[in-house]
Amino acid sequence: AHFACVLALAWPDNHIETFSGKVHGTLVWPPRGNLGFGYDPMFVPDGHTVTFGELEPQAKQAISHRAKAFEKLVAGCLA
Repeated sequence: AHFACVLALAWPDNHIETFSGKVHGTLVWPPRGNLGFGYDPMFVPDGHTVTFGELEPQAKQAISHRAKAFEKLVAGCLA
C-alpha cells in the first residue's frame, strides 16, 4: 500500500508543473493511534513499527507523501 500526493503549480504563462510524493507501507487492523486523520491509524510506513496515527505530527510530516511532494515543488521553483 502507499499514500500519494500530487501538487500542481500553474504559472501565468499557462505553464503547469506537477510534483508527486509517495510513502509506501502496510495497512493494519485494527486501527492504532488517535493522531492524524483518515487512514493514518491504519497505515504503517515502511521502516517503522507504528502507524501514522501513532506518530507525533512532526515525525509524520518529516516522512509523509505531502512532505516529499512539497520538497520537489520547492526544488523545482529554485531551479
